[in-house]
Amino acid sequence: MFVSRVLCLLWAVSCFATSRAQEHYKEWVELGMSQLEHDSLAEAETSFRKAMTVSPALKSNAILFRHIGFISNIQ
Repeated sequence: MFVSRVLCLLWAVSCFATSRAQEHYKEWVELGMSQLEHDSLAEAETSFRKAMTVSPALKSNAILFRHIGFISNIQ
């Protein structure tokens, strides 16, 4: 009984952590896009890199790499 409660608690904590990571990822991406639109290129690159650090396994990071490449071509 105790083991099942511990496992249930660990599962709940991991779900919460995953949810928070996804929120942070989205916040960094939205900040980066806003910065990119306002020509704050260095700041946008930093925001995109922070997003990828929060959730490195997401397939959508390919788009962020594309944005970083676009930024590096402009600078």
